[in-house]
Amino acid sequence: MRTQEISRQAFGVLASLEYKENSAAITAGQLAPDLYAEVNEVLTRLGGRWRGGRTKAHLFPQDPAPLIRAVIASQEMPPKNPNAYFPTPPAVVEEMMAWAEPDRLLSTDLILEPSAGTGALADSLRKAGCSDQLRLVEMDPFNAQVLKEKGYQVTESDFLQFQPPEQYGLIVMNPPFSVSGDREAYIAHILHAWSLLKPSGRLVAIAPSGYTYRSNSARVRAFLDFVYYHGHFERLPKGAFRDSGTMTDTTLVVVNKLTAAEEQSLLEPHDGYRNHYCYLLDVTARSSQTFYEASQALYEQIRCGHDTIDLFGEPEPDLAAKIRALYNGPVADLRGSGGMLRMTPEDWAWMAREFIKECQAWLAEQEPSTTLTGEASERAA
Repeated sequence: MRTQEISRQAFGVLASLEYKENSAAITAGQLAPDLYAEVNEVLTRLGGRWRGGRTKAHLFPQDPAPLIRAVIASQEMPPKNPNAYFPTPPAVVEEMMAWAEPDRLLSTDLILEPSAGTGALADSLRKAGCSDQLRLVEMDPFNAQVLKEKGYQVTESDFLQFQPPEQYGLIVMNPPFSVSGDREAYIAHILHAWSLLKPSGRLVAIAPSGYTYRSNSARVRAFLDFVYYHGHFERLPKGAFRDSGTMTDTTLVVVNKLTAAEEQSLLEPHDGYRNHYCYLLDVTARSSQTFYEASQALYEQIRCGHDTIDLFGEPEPDLAAKIRALYNGPVADLRGSGGMLRMTPEDWAWMAREFIKECQAWLAEQEPSTTLTGEASERAA
């Protein structure tokens, strides 16, 4: 289906726009109301917002010149926003690049931007010297034309149908948040990107923040588990995408795909701990005054017989749950700082047993004649 054609007069105005940084100003003088409405519609659909006062120009999230050239080349009004495309604002691009760390890549590593829109992320990566490594995917014909105008290698395709022969060392993406038929489209896009990431690669993505607190959806819960298992998220400032046309609260997802050797090394015993993850969590907990005070309080409950262990020296279920809850704060601290934590039920059981051993040592210091056994616990109870 063809979009609305643009009048010759409007083309003339568009061809004479004056660009300054991320703005476009009309230089054709006072326009007739109908002509101005047509030009304004073009600029608005491209993401521009009029600002009067001293500026007297349309402001864009990125350089508008390639967008205008694509409109002139197509000779048609740019489409509206059926694919829920909101350009990545400069401040968010900068934050994403800080986590992407393109400098750490090998020269042979390829970089992918899926659903690239008009290439805000690609532009930043190009400035970082990664032009030859960049590969872009974009399904919207107009946006794909803009990317080609910029000189990028573009595959014009629905990203979810994109199956390249190669894998990527870095993937940066601002996926569609929600589309017709899929309220959580970002999940499918990020997980598909993950499948294209090579071992040792990193994926940095924007996602709406709903998955961080909604627990009524198995799909959303599984996605949050995925993020925590492979990396972390951080919340972006409120209104981070205001200039792009949405006030949706957003997060930055950073996940890393380990090699098989890296995976194995982190699961091996480490410095007396069951594995690296148990070590990392315990070190984080021991640096927390809140954790220390809560542990002491639980020691007292155990001494008074309010919480017990069984005859095999294992904490009873209620006590095991309390021990695990003690680590909620350190887990949040660790993930908030970008630490990767993968705790299995067996890991938590090991942490609980180690906690009981420390409690036994504490009790011995408080009451040398007291030992924490299943029999003593039963008597205390």
